Amino acid sequence: MAEDVDRPRAEPVAVGPHRHRMSRADRRKRSQSRRRRRRVLGGLAFTVLVAVVATAVVFGGKLWHLMLGAGNDYTGTGKHDLVIQIEAGDSTTAVGETLYKHGVVKTVRAFVDAAHGNEAISSIQPGYYRMRTEIPAANAVARLADPKSRVGRLVIPEGRQLDDTTDMKTNVVTPGILTLISRATCVDLDGNKHCVAVADLRAAASKNTPAMLSVPPWAVEPVIELGDDHRRIEGLIAPGTFNVDPSASAGAVLSALISAGAVEYAKAGLVDTATSLGLSPYDILVVASLVQQEANVQDFPKVAQVIYNRLHEHRTLEFDSTVNYSLDRREVATSDADRALRTPWNTYMAEGLPATAICSPGVDALHAAEHPAPGTGCISSPSTLRARRCSPGIISSIWPTSSWLNTTVSSTAPARKARKAGVLGSPIAHSRSPQLHLAAYRALGLDDWTYERIECTAEQLPAVVGGFGPEWVGVSVTMPGKFAALRFADERTARAEQVGSANTLVRTPRGWRADNTDIDGVTGALGAASGDAVVLGSGGTAPAAVIGLAQLGVTGITVVARNPGKAARLVDLGTQAGVASRFCALDDAGLPDQVAAAQVLISTLPADVAARYIQALAGVPVLLDAIYHPWPTPLAAAVTDAGGRAISGLQMLLHQAFAQVEQFTGMPAPRDAMTCALAELD
Repeated sequence: MAEDVDRPRAEPVAVGPHRHRMSRADRRKRSQSRRRRRRVLGGLAFTVLVAVVATAVVFGGKLWHLMLGAGNDYTGTGKHDLVIQIEAGDSTTAVGETLYKHGVVKTVRAFVDAAHGNEAISSIQPGYYRMRTEIPAANAVARLADPKSRVGRLVIPEGRQLDDTTDMKTNVVTPGILTLISRATCVDLDGNKHCVAVADLRAAASKNTPAMLSVPPWAVEPVIELGDDHRRIEGLIAPGTFNVDPSASAGAVLSALISAGAVEYAKAGLVDTATSLGLSPYDILVVASLVQQEANVQDFPKVAQVIYNRLHEHRTLEFDSTVNYSLDRREVATSDADRALRTPWNTYMAEGLPATAICSPGVDALHAAEHPAPGTGCISSPSTLRARRCSPGIISSIWPTSSWLNTTVSSTAPARKARKAGVLGSPIAHSRSPQLHLAAYRALGLDDWTYERIECTAEQLPAVVGGFGPEWVGVSVTMPGKFAALRFADERTARAEQVGSANTLVRTPRGWRADNTDIDGVTGALGAASGDAVVLGSGGTAPAAVIGLAQLGVTGITVVARNPGKAARLVDLGTQAGVASRFCALDDAGLPDQVAAAQVLISTLPADVAARYIQALAGVPVLLDAIYHPWPTPLAAAVTDAGGRAISGLQMLLHQAFAQVEQFTGMPAPRDAMTCALAELD
């Protein structure tokens, strides 16, 4: 390498045009320009830094104040009174957050620390409480623990009517429900007392529409018939204990109470029992109110029997309680002049039931109205009864034959305690499950078993089912709660896991077990299937349809749906079950060809949606339509017209109910009795 040391080095060669040498003035201008750019960029960077720091200070300060805060706690007696609401299930921290949000305490941590070890706070009841802003956390704890701080608590005794009544012997006035509501809404804030006035409650009851008042569907017609009389809502507010918002309007308070009343009556079995017996729930409510006012509890069933007998014989009821009702009084005896008054409630002057209930009946009175004492008259007669109200209009209520009411427990039937079951969903009024289950329980000799229809969304399901007592043995679940039911369960059957949803919850020693008997509904309704099949839709019933078809042995399944994501899961489900499965979009031009190659089609779509594709679907040989009301659906009618066979969703309902009854009762399902009940629905 030494020979290379003295070799001349290559000099760099300029490439491109000759560079112009800048003058001193040009260099100065360029330097000034660079300095200006640096100042601008520096200013922007500083601005961004300030913004970041400010944001951190604001949000960090809020978080710091929320949990710790400067000084951590207020001092003094506070500034203003206010009402706050504690929700059911709120933890101590959640209560603290509510108080902090409304400016009651300075930090959540201060409240949590002050509440630590206080049993009164750990067991605080949901409801409304009068508090004060900017008070020490210890004072907030003391206020919440003080029963005097509780506001909005409403207790409605059984047998109470809307208006105040006067005892004609003692002149003692019994406050009516409207007065009780008004008192419950009274609250003193900073020395100013506010109550929802009775007059405002009457006005809302008179003028607000049934929808605004949350009147249940089964009571809308009689409410409308009574016009603008505030007593049209009599009986719709159930007895019980409620929390009412003192700051709400009269209409909002009534709406909340009527809505809560509908739930309580549903829990008591009013709607389901009425449906199973062919009666109007409103009629049973009215009968129960008469029973409540006319007798002591031990005689309730006998009085109910008297009412039904007189109605059956087209006799006037002649109850003094219906005379006293419109006079707002309590009196054992009534005068001739009283009984001659023509009112919508006076049962001396007209046949039939009063225009409305005459009070809010309790559970015992409702049970008596649903199950009157055995006797002569309509209960033992095979004929039907059509009751008429005193007010205009005909009620098409039909009292059932004796076979529905006087079922005798077989001597071989096991002795069992009264149990409860029900169906949850939203909407739920259309469900026919109560008829099938109640028919099964009667045939099995389980006379004390009930089956209720309960309005329940997917979000509400955990709280509703979780709140059921030990008397509950099982729950049927319809949409939209099938996926929520699976998530809620403590145990799951393999097929429920496979399908990914549950229509059945069964009580077990470990909690609730989820199952999917919709699969039984599909296989039982179809009986047999072969060749290719089409599943229309991707909702809660579609997975059970795929598995059911796979169990029946079809060779291929085409999932037809709008949502490719949901359809993909169904395709995977069919493939995993060993059946070649594919997806076809609902609006795909190839849909007619897919249907033409199929031997059976299961539709899980709403009737009006499926009707839009009749031209492509009507040629299928066998249709199982999950819809059963109204029947036939447009698609079912088109398939029948084209020479195919259409199977109603009632058959699915029947066969899945067989499995549910067996799981709920531990006994073989009485299939003949349930099929007969289905025939009455079909």
